[in-house]
Amino acid sequence: MKIVKRYFNKFFNKYNTDERLITILAVSLFSPYPITAVVLVGIAIFVLIKRNLLQMMKTMKSTIFIIVFSFYWLLTSLIFQNYLGALISVGVFFIAIDIIYYRYVINKKLFQSILNIIVFLSLISLGYGIFEQLYYHLILNTSNYFTISNLPQYRVHAFYFNANYYSLMILFVECICVYKFLNVKKYPRLYVSVGILNFFAIYLTGTRVAWLSLLITWLAMFIVARNKTAIFATISYGITIIASLIFKLPLIPRLIDYGASLGRRKVIYDTAFLMMKDTWLFGKGPLTYFRFNKDYYNQYVAKYGTSHLNDLGIASQHTHSLLLELPVSFGLIGTLLIGAYVAAQFRRIYYLGSLRIDKNLMILILGILLVVITNNITDFNIFWIQTATLFFILLGSSDIYRKEITDIKKPIL
Repeated sequence: MKIVKRYFNKFFNKYNTDERLITILAVSLFSPYPITAVVLVGIAIFVLIKRNLLQMMKTMKSTIFIIVFSFYWLLTSLIFQNYLGALISVGVFFIAIDIIYYRYVINKKLFQSILNIIVFLSLISLGYGIFEQLYYHLILNTSNYFTISNLPQYRVHAFYFNANYYSLMILFVECICVYKFLNVKKYPRLYVSVGILNFFAIYLTGTRVAWLSLLITWLAMFIVARNKTAIFATISYGITIIASLIFKLPLIPRLIDYGASLGRRKVIYDTAFLMMKDTWLFGKGPLTYFRFNKDYYNQYVAKYGTSHLNDLGIASQHTHSLLLELPVSFGLIGTLLIGAYVAAQFRRIYYLGSLRIDKNLMILILGILLVVITNNITDFNIFWIQTATLFFILLGSSDIYRKEITDIKKPIL
């Protein structure tokens, strides 16, 4: 209780308005998503009215790409009558403002404080998830508490729209725990314990690919950190995961249904390939697949038949793959815009490590990039208000060293 009281005293008496708002933004990401939406829009409007957005952007020139991207998505959505996509594009604009504001305000002490808050709130989400799973166990009358339903509406999702979004948030937290373990001298085992506890949260979500994603990410992070003990522990974890996959051990839930899930994915992927000839250059805005998949049903049936289709047919919210979503929803132009912003962050990440500014922060950012890449090959769970915002917040956190990076006279890359 003393720690909590001390923090609230710091929040109200030592933080300025900007630091308070950034903290509230971070907390909102671990709240029910309607609250997240209200907070993100509210802070963005505050920035537009009370702060000088253009001045902020001048200090972070790459941010122009995410602003232009949001307007580009809005324009393509309106042109192709993707009106839900147009509404989402406005939301993307507000998130872009929040990201710029975060990068402008963030400092070393605030960053560490926010990471500690995220780690703590992940335990609140886990506690909620434990009771949520109990509720599903009782209403479904499953054989035991640890039986994870294959129906999305009966899988633990805590404060997020579905279980896959929650699992990605957990993976981000796992990366933060690794960073804290490498970075702190006091209580490093605390973050190890939180990371282990969140294993159970991953289990409750029933998200199969998360286990493999975590293995690849942790192994890469510890190799870069040259932590031999952690590498050995991660390899042991990997052997356990591989054994579970081969022998279908109950450590990973829903493995028995993996074949049907892959079959469903193939239907969506095949339809997405049919779309690409119309979308590869410009895209058609957010949720292009959801808006236009019905227009390709006859083409799909003519090429692949209908005997393998279930009641959902070819319908889906998205393509379930970032690799397909880029040419379908973003198009080449949209991909180049968002890619330019991410590429600019790569250069900053390189500086963090090559100039020995903060190797551990470099490892954290590389970790969250790996999580997104490995987790979104067969899904698109980065496309959600909480997951996307947390990703871009962590990606832009090198701005705690903006002065050190800006002082470089001759860019290395």
